[in-house]
Formats: sequence, C-alpha cells, structure tokens
Amino acid sequence: MINNITLAYARMSHRERIFLSFGGVALFAMVTYGMVIEPMLAERARLEKTLPTLRMTAETVERYASEIALLKEATGAHSDEHQTPMELAYALETSATTMGMEIKIKPTTTDENTYTAQGSAPFPKLFHWLEQIRRKEGLAITTMKLTSTTPPENVTFKIDLSNKPDNVDYSP
Repeated sequence: MINNITLAYARMSHRERIFLSFGGVALFAMVTYGMVIEPMLAERARLEKTLPTLRMTAETVERYASEIALLKEATGAHSDEHQTPMELAYALETSATTMGMEIKIKPTTTDENTYTAQGSAPFPKLFHWLEQIRRKEGLAITTMKLTSTTPPENVTFKIDLSNKPDNVDYSP
C-alpha cells in the first residue's frame, strides 16, 4: 500500500506535488484550529464570563476567613489547649466582653471542669456566645436561671457550664 502511494507521488508532475503539499499544509492547519485552538478559545471565553463570580466568591471567602479569625481571637481559640481553669475563665470572659456582654466567669471549687457564669446581656448575643463556647471548649449548660431586666431585650442570668456531659441536668 505504501509502495502504491509512493509510485503515485512519483508519477505526479512538479506542479501537482506542490499543489498536494499546500493542500496537506492547509488540511493540517484546519484540523489544528478545529481540534486545538478553537476549543481553547471557547474555554477562555467561558472562563472570562465566570471571572466576576469567582472574584465575588473569593472576596466572600476572605471576609469569612477574617470573621473566623476574629471569632477565634474573641473566644481564645488561639490559646493553649492545656489552660488552667482560671485561664480558661478569663478567656471566656474576654470573649464575652468583645461581644459586648458583661459576664463574670469563675471555676467552681468542687470541680475544675465546671464553671459558673453570671451577668447581663442581650438574649440573642448570650445564646450565640454559649454556642461558641460549646463548640470551642466543649462546655455545655448544666443549669440556667434567667431574669428579665430593663431594657427588655437584656436578661440577667446565672449559668453553670460543664465539659462533662454526664453533669447535664435536663429536668425542667
């Protein structure tokens, strides 16, 4: 078969060989454009259309990352895992203060894994803070006493917190 092609090429005139060569180059250029260049250009156009959305997503992620860093700083997440009870109480007080709440926290004298929190705070902020310390420190509410104050959105409270789940009393 290759011999037949070689013989047919040898029988062609010089002008036919040049014409055939140009045809081969043109065919190669069209196939290269259709199979390589055109898909790359279409993908580039698609990516350029998605670029504004990707930039907005990146800005959102950066904003969330800075909020997470602030929350970690406010809750003492950067602190050492082996804190003394007094250090942890201070870190929890500091996190509450940064959220605009007046809370005093003391470790109980009977158990170093139990704390008492007392203070006054807006109700939504208090529960947001309690959720943060539950996630970060593993402290759950064992008892809670709330009293309404003035202004009405604030509550005065006394909360016992423990990181031992068996200490939790779910009775009303």
